[in-house]
Amino acid sequence: MRKQILTGLTGWMLALSAMASQELALALKDTPAPDQEYVRTPAKYIFQKLSNTAHRSGNPALSSFKIDIELAGCDNVKVSINLADLTLLEALQEVAKSTGAGIEFGERHITLKDPSLTTELVLEEPAEEPVLADTTTEEPDRKRSRKDEPEVAFSDVSHAIIFVENGDGRGSAFIAEMDGKTYVFSNQHNFLGAKRIIMRTMRGTILKPNLFEYSRTHDLVRLLLDEKDIEGLSVLKLSSEIPNIDEKIVIFGNSAGGGVATELEGEIIGVGPADIEITAKMVPGNSGSPILNNKSEVVGVATYATLGQKFDRGSSYDKMFKGTRFAKVRRYGVRIPETGWVSDNLNFFLRQTYRQEDMKTFMLAIYALHQYWIGKTDSSLVNRMFDSYGSIGSSTTPPFKFKMKENEEILKQVVRSFVLNHREMERRATQLSTGRREDEIGRMKKILTTGLEDMRETIDDTYWKTNLLKKDARELKEISEEIINQIKETKDPYSKKKR
Repeated sequence: MRKQILTGLTGWMLALSAMASQELALALKDTPAPDQEYVRTPAKYIFQKLSNTAHRSGNPALSSFKIDIELAGCDNVKVSINLADLTLLEALQEVAKSTGAGIEFGERHITLKDPSLTTELVLEEPAEEPVLADTTTEEPDRKRSRKDEPEVAFSDVSHAIIFVENGDGRGSAFIAEMDGKTYVFSNQHNFLGAKRIIMRTMRGTILKPNLFEYSRTHDLVRLLLDEKDIEGLSVLKLSSEIPNIDEKIVIFGNSAGGGVATELEGEIIGVGPADIEITAKMVPGNSGSPILNNKSEVVGVATYATLGQKFDRGSSYDKMFKGTRFAKVRRYGVRIPETGWVSDNLNFFLRQTYRQEDMKTFMLAIYALHQYWIGKTDSSLVNRMFDSYGSIGSSTTPPFKFKMKENEEILKQVVRSFVLNHREMERRATQLSTGRREDEIGRMKKILTTGLEDMRETIDDTYWKTNLLKKDARELKEISEEIINQIKETKDPYSKKKR
């Protein structure tokens, strides 16, 4: 439910750290900057002023806020800026831009560093409510008439709601009838990388379906239930009609993985052959929830959200999109197709998802090794890799979790080769001739790229079962190619000062 933008790489690599940074960034965004103008003032004084303002704001998220500076000299750059009408977030971004620095957001701090090494944090904000043609606005807490409300009672559908656990996260599902059979419906992405799938009813009963099917074209799965499985449960009906724009809808599901069903009301504001766009503010955990019309019929499955279009500030597109709902978060449900369902062994399906999850982990590890090699990252993660993978028989807990043991063994071999060659080069680099030095650096590059090149071939040679897996595979291939290119373009890391 979210999109990260990373210079040189696609965003999943820093997804976890970006999520942890949302609270800080939102707190800075909600706090006004001091109403003051600076003329040719060293940036370090302005940063200190902004830091003090954060501490005095009374916001708990800013009580220990600090600014770390890693880009040499940027704090002494003289800046002219008017902070009036700016938030702390905007002020920090403007001052950093004036000094030539980029901002990396942490949980309680920001770091000023080379812009090429920073991740652009994209804040997820509530979608704007549509504005009526007569410009009349409504109070958020206004009382709606019964005519406006979806005619769906939770008590009528509660026993059709299913809570999904996959070992790493939680999602939603529901029971519905299709073609005279009863299925549990959910999203494919709720199953990706799952070591176990637990589907629990409102009564706490664990369902054990007999048949697993996936949609080739949609992010959906369905699992067949026997009659004995649905005793005492509710079975929803699928709508046979094309959804209407402005149609009232309601979502019941496991919002934020909280383990309780919640009610999210809204409207349909967009309809397509595969998806519907809705205003109900679904969040992670709602994936797989039924989207119901006022007849309690399923018109779609809550599935994904996108962040709004982002353009250079002041550009024609920025002005065109600014203030529209297309510049904010957009939420979608997937319509359930009548055809394209494929029966499969669940373990075979999951094995493909394990392969992709391990590819992500492997690439993250290689990326970290390369960044360490060229001196652009903290060594703590890599030192943990050295401790756990660098020697045979190590008892140190590995920093990464692989789904398949054979993939972890490949990384172990890479790390051991890297450690051996890197430490030897640190010791002897200055003693080697230019030609020998280039050969040894080429060897290091080969160590880091061989596994990625093998992975690219695996991606190309694999028949991915669904469009979702194909899409993820294409993204993985693009990321691997970007990392390989960065490694191959690496200059001599040993010409710099030793660590």
